[in-house]
Amino acid sequence: MSFTTYPFYDTDDIPRDNQPEDSEYMVALIGAAGVGKTSLMRRLGGQPFEPRYFPTDGSFTYVVHFPGVRLIVKEYAGQARYQTTYDTDFDAVLAVTTASVHDTKVAMDLLQHFPNIPYCLVENKNDIKVTNHNMCCSAKTQQNLLEPFRDLVSQLQNNV
Repeated sequence: MSFTTYPFYDTDDIPRDNQPEDSEYMVALIGAAGVGKTSLMRRLGGQPFEPRYFPTDGSFTYVVHFPGVRLIVKEYAGQARYQTTYDTDFDAVLAVTTASVHDTKVAMDLLQHFPNIPYCLVENKNDIKVTNHNMCCSAKTQQNLLEPFRDLVSQLQNNV
């Protein structure tokens, strides 16, 4: 698996270096502010964990490669003012939450913007609290960072 470690501001800027046999899927990365969406992507790209919170302004796009699959991941800022600006033309959704009831409710509400497509609800910051969710990860400790993406790839490939 490879990962483009810098964000693209526009999907037109993404280099199209994938092999012709690669399947390409658009994935929305959503969740409440501060749940660790950017941290998850940074850590997946091998960058160090940043404990300070810097809110995302707008959106960023990342590229994640798996064998035969290329995911174009568009991360949206989690602040309420951005939550009405989400595009809906995606193949799948990765909704990030924490153990907080508020964050989980926000993620579940945001998923309503993306009906009838595969999704994975993942709880980040699993290093902090015990969880009740099925899919857990920690950007800080790098625990299970790839699992949500593998789950989405599996869903997308089985959906074809």
